Amino acid sequence: GKALLVSGTIENIGKDLLDTMYVSLKTDNPIIGVQCMFSDEHKSQLANAAKGQRVTIKGKCDGKLGNVLLRGCSFE
Repeated sequence: GKALLVSGTIENIGKDLLDTMYVSLKTDNPIIGVQCMFSDEHKSQLANAAKGQRVTIKGKCDGKLGNVLLRGCSFE
């Protein structure tokens, strides 16, 4: 439930099963990643983001379910 600021390289941009937009960041671990969930109000920011781009993202940690999940994210 803590707010975190993470930096990394975008590995993937997409939508989950509930149509929530997300950005996955590259990690050294092939099993565990960082998935940052964005609300619809950030569509234009996500449209300008690209795979391989270095970013800093702020979000609230929602635990770990395979990946570390951040919700309510925004680009910093």
